[in-house]
Amino acid sequence: MYRLMKNSTSSTIWPIYPLFLISGFPALLYQIVWQRSLFTLFGTNIESITLVVAAFMLGLGLGSLLGGKLSKLQFLPLLILFGVLEIGIGLFGISSLQLFDFVGSFTINLSYVQMTLVAFLLVLVPTLSMGATLPILSAFLIHRQANVGLSLGSLYFVNTLGSAIAAFSASLFLMSMLGMQGTIYLASILNFLVGTGALLVYFLQNASTDSPPKLSQESHDTTSLETASPMQISFQWILLLAFASGFVALSYEILWMRIFSIANAGVAFIFPRILGLFLLGLALGSYIAGRVCETYRENTEHITKVLRWSIVIAVVLGFLLMPIAAFLATKMALLLAELYLLLAALVLGVPFPLLAHIGIQANKHSGEKISYMYMANIAGATIGTVLTGFILMDHLPSQTIALVLALIGLGIAALLPQGESTQGPTARAGFALLALLFLFSNSALSTGNYEKFQTIRNYNGQSFKQLVETKSGVISVTENDQVYGGGVYDGRFNTSLINDSNGIVRPYVLSAFHPAPKKVLMIGLATGSWAQVVAHHPDLEELVVVEINPGYLEVVNTHERVESLLSNHKVKILIDDGRRYLQRNENEKFDLIIMNTTFHWRAYAANLLSKDFLEIVLAHLNENGIAFYNSTNSMNVQKTGATVCLHALRFQNHMLCSNEPFETDIARLESILWEYEIDGVKQHDPDNEIHVARITETIRMFDASRFGFNTAYDFETFPFEARESILRRTAENFIITDDNMGDEWN
Repeated sequence: MYRLMKNSTSSTIWPIYPLFLISGFPALLYQIVWQRSLFTLFGTNIESITLVVAAFMLGLGLGSLLGGKLSKLQFLPLLILFGVLEIGIGLFGISSLQLFDFVGSFTINLSYVQMTLVAFLLVLVPTLSMGATLPILSAFLIHRQANVGLSLGSLYFVNTLGSAIAAFSASLFLMSMLGMQGTIYLASILNFLVGTGALLVYFLQNASTDSPPKLSQESHDTTSLETASPMQISFQWILLLAFASGFVALSYEILWMRIFSIANAGVAFIFPRILGLFLLGLALGSYIAGRVCETYRENTEHITKVLRWSIVIAVVLGFLLMPIAAFLATKMALLLAELYLLLAALVLGVPFPLLAHIGIQANKHSGEKISYMYMANIAGATIGTVLTGFILMDHLPSQTIALVLALIGLGIAALLPQGESTQGPTARAGFALLALLFLFSNSALSTGNYEKFQTIRNYNGQSFKQLVETKSGVISVTENDQVYGGGVYDGRFNTSLINDSNGIVRPYVLSAFHPAPKKVLMIGLATGSWAQVVAHHPDLEELVVVEINPGYLEVVNTHERVESLLSNHKVKILIDDGRRYLQRNENEKFDLIIMNTTFHWRAYAANLLSKDFLEIVLAHLNENGIAFYNSTNSMNVQKTGATVCLHALRFQNHMLCSNEPFETDIARLESILWEYEIDGVKQHDPDNEIHVARITETIRMFDASRFGFNTAYDFETFPFEARESILRRTAENFIITDDNMGDEWN
């Protein structure tokens, strides 16, 4: 009977799959772009990132509940409902970025709790619609196939596959070619095509196919939502297992995203690429689960066994991912590590459709029950995002978090019911032994992983003498005092101009450009070396340092050259996003704003390098104030600075920008250099020939013959370049904006 029913309805259901596949494409694009847009408004610190992601997921979960209720409406054809929702998402998408900017300008000073509510309300309408589509189409297919696992697994497969394709497309070319607004326009067009396609399918079938055919007697009943499944698993247990499944899966995603981000130096496109692999794995796992439910439709005990083993295999693969990926990184085989991630995600994608098949009968309540399961899964994922990304990562090393998730996964497997042919005590004893093996091996598996990841990025293979993991990232310090943030060089402990191993000459020479920098803002603490130099300028009254990662405070506190910075009464260190700080303190003015910004190609770097941000910075400068920031040799960064700032100058790889013309005083610089003291110790001795030579060399950089040459790289011979020269040299380059995101996606 099932085969006949399947064949008789194939012409009705096949168009659903390409439509739902395409539907997953814009949904993922919206997620990437909207999150990026909201991060620009609320900051890229972990608090803002967590609240935006949680708000997005909460909307999806509530949308699933709405979809479950709508799926039971008899007067509204499900295909029409799906089509209308897709068109509504597209209409919202077209003007979404403008809406975010408008609302964000009024909410920048809100607390994190209030910001969470605002972010939730901003994405509520589209995420409700997105979340509603799965239970609606699941009900549509279940009415025709009478197989919950097959219907849900197939839909989850095609929709997640569409999202995976979107993630890869965004990583490879979409974001770099179209920017944020262009990507949004593309997503909206696809929504309109899907919505229109769904309406056409319905009307071409003469509106007759939305009335479900008769289901088999054993499934066409009116059981309540509390009815137990054939394996006597109550629906409450199914919801709990769905919750735990979402918690573990999203926690693994967060953990793996950190690992592969460090291995890839935090480039922007690693997020959608790893997300794409994760989603592709989930899609393939859902497809396999659907086929299992098709083959063993009536054998619930066998499906439960597959469910249990898929959880155990996922646990093992997840627990071993970090050490295996680290090992492969040393062999320059990150592609193999990513394929391993794909396999681990595939196994994670199997349980959800199987749980639905075990716990939900094919009847008129199916869509509603699936919505409850999906909501439970999303709730678990949301809490996993908050608990793992916001709390556990602040207290536990990454591999230990993998251990915790593995133990939770084994607990889920142990909670599943045992069938007649299953040796329950034996299986649970095996789980216990596996848990003990994880516990005893975790310490060995935790050693040296981050050192191995950094071998890819011109790292000399030294052991770390300090490793700090927080929710905001991973900081490592080598034996020769080099500091790496997120796997990328972030500076070296040194405040000496005489033994300049970290370009410390750059903050020292600022005395030539500003007569008395009394109030200074520094965005980024890193090693604290620059801050230590600025904090001891003889004219300084207050230095405000805004650092996004509190782990740097721990790093600074353990190094004698800079530890006094933390107790300096002139220094105020705030843990916040630098852009967010300036927007929240619009009346604050500074003589100097200093940013030793990270490499221009890293994720979110454009937030501190764009035309939009520079305009914010210029508005916070006092008269004759100067902004000083690292271009990291990017022609686009230099062109942007020279274009936005009417008075601009390049010193080595740094840009100086001001609202007024520069007044250079070399005599003042030389006087201050000879009198410079740090922690009461004079830094330069006029009786020391080496010191004299170094000061002379520093002053000689200002010779007219070494100024304004048309180059960006010959810092030793030509350290300075004028604005006009920069603009001529970078005529073919582009201006960085919040929308095009600079070099992040190139």
